[in-house]
Amino acid sequence: MFYGPTPAGKAVGRCRQLLEGEVGDRAARANVAAFLAGLEAIRGRKRVAQELLTETRQTYEELGQTVGLANHWAPIAAGAELLAGKPRAAEEILVQSCDVLAASGEGTFLTNRAAELADVLYIQRRYADADAWTEVAQAHAGPDDVAAGFSWRSIRAKLLARLGDIDGADTVSLEAVALVERTDALNQHAKVLADRAEILRLAEDFAAAAVCAEKALELYEQKGNIVAARQVRKVLESLAVA
Repeated sequence: MFYGPTPAGKAVGRCRQLLEGEVGDRAARANVAAFLAGLEAIRGRKRVAQELLTETRQTYEELGQTVGLANHWAPIAAGAELLAGKPRAAEEILVQSCDVLAASGEGTFLTNRAAELADVLYIQRRYADADAWTEVAQAHAGPDDVAAGFSWRSIRAKLLARLGDIDGADTVSLEAVALVERTDALNQHAKVLADRAEILRLAEDFAAAAVCAEKALELYEQKGNIVAARQVRKVLESLAVA
């Protein structure tokens, strides 16, 4: 419902059905409610999302599910903070998540959270810190972990572009695109394309950047990610006058 191609509106309805009677266990309900919060966040319903996230965090803590909190709740909560324009809050959540997962020996989970943290740091223009976390993500990524593979590559590519290595950035970015195209994860596919659009913008290939941004916008709209779609439209507006 959250990561796949189901439109957000339909996914919200299904999650609420589950919460209304099909799921009784507290931990399972917390899992569903956390993903429901993420769906509400991408639809722009910030208050509803925050209420759900507060409730689910309390449940995870009461049940002593620290790994569940770090792996299931944290990326959704951090994503909601990013959509709300609060990267420092997202960073705090993900740092705590990575600390817990590293201490628990959960390398598979750590690689994805580390990549997300790297992106949050990149957004804050803390490029050296972002690069360090892409190395953590790469080091823990399994050979068959597609999500980790495209996540750290997409961020690494932006960092290379910032260093002026446009050819290297292009190669790594295309690898990320090829990996994400193997999935039906619309939001993540759109994010990788938006990252590539930034690389092409840094390379001053504004026409190609606009093509990537348009594709990202189409995927965000297909998913019903209203907030991210709005952000990509602003990128397209800036590219139109570049």
